Amino acid sequence: MALRKGRIHEAYGPGADMFAIAAAAQQACGVLWIGLYRDIGSLCPSGLQAYLNIEDLIIVEAVSRGELLWAADQALRADGGFCVILDVPDMLSLKESRRLQLAAEQGGGLGLLILRGGVSTSAAQTRWQCQPIAAEGPAWDWRCEKGKNGETGAWRVTHQRGQNATDTFHLAATAPA
Repeated sequence: MALRKGRIHEAYGPGADMFAIAAAAQQACGVLWIGLYRDIGSLCPSGLQAYLNIEDLIIVEAVSRGELLWAADQALRADGGFCVILDVPDMLSLKESRRLQLAAEQGGGLGLLILRGGVSTSAAQTRWQCQPIAAEGPAWDWRCEKGKNGETGAWRVTHQRGQNATDTFHLAATAPA
């Protein structure tokens, strides 16, 4: 899964957290996870270490929606091209998403927006619907519903530890929608 850096990407659905974790795991940079306490208070760094290098993880707890957006904007603008995961409790306006997109372009990092409050028109490069599925091991269906460069499609994703690498995510294209 190669998401374009210098862009924001949206994920929603019950599997959106795992999508963000898998995308962040593919980056060779620091990860900032920004959210309100009620949304990120249950994050377990020891559980995330199966996927991420937790020494490179910074969890930012915002106290208001305004602070949440400000922190994401500043993190995306920062030099160094961080991977910024923004846990959004409600819908973003087009203006807010455009501001985050401009910040990602400036900093060169990757912005991953977990949308909890629904989707709307946005400036995101891609939008992914993420659903966990019943399988022998951890598995998800990830469907790219919006792709500014035509990168739509659907994939069945499985996580298999110890297969060909320390951790491996296998993506298989699903039948067209």
